[in-house]
Amino acid sequence: MKLLPTTLELLSMPWLCGVLAAGLLVVWLQRRAYRYVLWQALGMLLLALAYALAHQAPAPWSLQVMVVWMLWGAAWALAQAMVAHYGQSVNVYVVLISAGCVLAATWMGAASALPAPIRGVAGSMAMGLVLAYALPLAWRGAVRHQLDQCLRCLYSGFTAWVLLGPLLLSPSVFTDAALVLAALCSVTMAWCAWRDGATKPRNSGYRDVVTNLLNRSGLDVVCGALPAASRITVVVLCELKGKNHPRYAMGACSALALQCFAQWLLRSVREGDFVARIGSQEFALALRDLDMAQAQALVQRIQAGLPRFASLDNCRASFGLALVHEMDSLDTALHRADVALYQSKEEAGHSEPLASVV
Repeated sequence: MKLLPTTLELLSMPWLCGVLAAGLLVVWLQRRAYRYVLWQALGMLLLALAYALAHQAPAPWSLQVMVVWMLWGAAWALAQAMVAHYGQSVNVYVVLISAGCVLAATWMGAASALPAPIRGVAGSMAMGLVLAYALPLAWRGAVRHQLDQCLRCLYSGFTAWVLLGPLLLSPSVFTDAALVLAALCSVTMAWCAWRDGATKPRNSGYRDVVTNLLNRSGLDVVCGALPAASRITVVVLCELKGKNHPRYAMGACSALALQCFAQWLLRSVREGDFVARIGSQEFALALRDLDMAQAQALVQRIQAGLPRFASLDNCRASFGLALVHEMDSLDTALHRADVALYQSKEEAGHSEPLASVV
């Protein structure tokens, strides 16, 4: 019976979090497109530092306050990692509100001299609420593979444990289990990044010079002879045109506008989906494990976000969507998407939404 507490004590050492943070950095060096790995590494590093400082005896009040803020930063880094995994970013206002709540809780704890267990429960609840910020995005996102499903289940369990654990168990058992769950989330996230990046070509000959997206040759490589075999279910063809022509057919957009649009497409899709520039002003999205309704929702989010960018004020985007059938080649699927794109440009002349489906 003594072996289990001893093992958990060893596992919960800050060295575990530090080693995992180093491992995540190694994964990022190999898969630089997946920045959420850096957020996860930062979260694990902050957890390691907070654990080491919290076990200093005796711990002065200033050190306890530092631990609280480190835990808050770790919670936000882990939440940002999950949010970025699904192509989103943290809301700045939510960050400021949560920081204000932590500051108020810290001040109240100092003023009223609350017992240490109560302060621990309050801090854990605050951290759990920060982690819960990413849950809706995680569960609304489409699952690309079993690792994705495993990751969001582990993250949900970790969040629930942080919220409820201090109310049910002793601090030592709670801390051990929380760190083990965080470690499992980190390992799964690193595995997701490694797997999703394995099929992305690193050769510069497969990259577009202006946008650094995949070019047409790179898209052929990642999709393969039969895109459906790589679980690509929908292709989207996008065309960015200037508004100086009444039918948006001949206008040209600047290189800055193309780069801005390319970055917005990358931020909008999930990790594991592919974005390519296949023409002077044409872009293609190869989406994995999405049905047509989910793909249309993605295109609507892309369209809704375009007015936020000043460099795209004089440009307008059209979209064509097509399902990928089991025996379709990439050329066949892109041809159907091109037909839908033509339809959307025709509808644009009558003030209709700039997206069509075939």
